Amino acid sequence: MRDGLVEWAILGTGGIVRSGFLPALAQAAGGHVAVIASRDAARAAEMARHYGIARAYGDYRAVLADDRIDAVYIALPNALHLPWVLACVAAGKAVLCEKPLTLQAVETEQIGESSRAQRVPVWTAYAFRFHLQWRRVREAVQGGQIGRVQTIYGTFTTRLQRQDDIRWQGVLGGGALWDLGCYPVHLASGLLAEAPVQAVAQARWRGDVDQATSAILRYPSGAELIMHVAFDRSFDAFTRIVGDAGEIRLQNPYHPRGVDEVQFRTGSGVNRHRWAHDTPSFVEMLTHIHRALHGQDSPRETVSESEVNTARGLDLIRAAMTRGRSSPA
Repeated sequence: MRDGLVEWAILGTGGIVRSGFLPALAQAAGGHVAVIASRDAARAAEMARHYGIARAYGDYRAVLADDRIDAVYIALPNALHLPWVLACVAAGKAVLCEKPLTLQAVETEQIGESSRAQRVPVWTAYAFRFHLQWRRVREAVQGGQIGRVQTIYGTFTTRLQRQDDIRWQGVLGGGALWDLGCYPVHLASGLLAEAPVQAVAQARWRGDVDQATSAILRYPSGAELIMHVAFDRSFDAFTRIVGDAGEIRLQNPYHPRGVDEVQFRTGSGVNRHRWAHDTPSFVEMLTHIHRALHGQDSPRETVSESEVNTARGLDLIRAAMTRGRSSPA
């Protein structure tokens, strides 16, 4: 670490680097970007100049050989996550990888095993897990405030504006399920702490990519996740967590802002809270990672059983929606 700062490298130059990682890192204490790498050397050099990044590489492997790098943010297409996470871990570099971590549960298990064996932490960029709103909701559920969880209703929709967006490319791991569906599945995994056992699903297809997917995941406890995700609808992330003694309603569970409300509905009435603020939860995630790498905090929310259960749920949904596939739209 240089001057007590975590030295980051970025693999990829996509929109999330500009809109998510770089602005958050500018607000989070304890780290800075030293390297950006792309298969397009000119593109990496242009971004390095624009953002004042010291080094630009036209080969991802150069990051692995750079012993000045402490941590790597992987913002590559989903299909490329597995090999580069494993390569970074083998090189002893902590990893923050965009979601979904992998495209199969067996791959997520492989990353978890490698991370533990090498004692190198790996985080997936579900930034909401580091936000106070999520911690309070999880505490309420685990504390029995709404009784036994019966059903989680999760919606996550947005409208992709660009027709050349890589999320429309199946070969790169595109599709609404992997890009958006991973969120409600991960939320359910974090609350239920069990692996799903059955799924029913139906998708609307655009070629080999699901444009929208509706699914039900069933869990051993009897709980269900009922979810809908789509690339062709206006933004909506409304979520209900229904128990046998009440429910919790979240306006925006994944990217909460100061205006977003959480409602706790029980027999004693409705309690409304706003734990959100306008500092992106990405900032809180990076702040924790820096503290963990400095030895000031124990790493939390790293690849764990919850992450594996998320991948198992996505596997089940993917298999169910593929079995029921109708002709592409």
